[in-house]
Amino acid sequence: MDTHLLQEQSERLKRQREATKRTILRDRTFLGQPYCPVCMQPLGNQGELHEVILTRGDVRGCPEEVRLSIHAPINCVIVHPGPCHLKAQHELEGKLACLSQIAFFEGFEPMIYWLNAVEHSARGGSALEKQYFLLRYREEIETYTGLYVLVLKQRELFANSLIPRGGVTHKDGAGQTVRKSC
Repeated sequence: MDTHLLQEQSERLKRQREATKRTILRDRTFLGQPYCPVCMQPLGNQGELHEVILTRGDVRGCPEEVRLSIHAPINCVIVHPGPCHLKAQHELEGKLACLSQIAFFEGFEPMIYWLNAVEHSARGGSALEKQYFLLRYREEIETYTGLYVLVLKQRELFANSLIPRGGVTHKDGAGQTVRKSC
């Protein structure tokens, strides 16, 4: 394969990953901000795209369309760099936390359907193994999803408790009382 073709494929992969990251940052928010599924802290301006169900290693050597297909919101989360990313990659608790975020926003059944769709294309039965993993840990994923919702609800209640029902008042530059409604 010539270097020009490899560069084009690399650019397409980069664009796909950037588009997926933008979609997740836009669509997986709570109180207007995205959260890392591992530590449950706001991402702010940081975060790395992490493939959860099927990884780049699972599709190495597959056709380009398969390699691109794993960079979709149904398979990805955004995590903090460093410890959160390592936990997401190597520890069961981190993997389950990531899967729970996907299940919360995308649904558990769509994850299974997506795996069925790519099963024939992934290397060496990887998709089938991952499908078994999802079904084996479904209860734990759903438990983590419940905890995810609970933490987000607690944050919502806390945020709402900071703003009185009638709104907040402050003095403007002219010394006039100004009320901000919520």
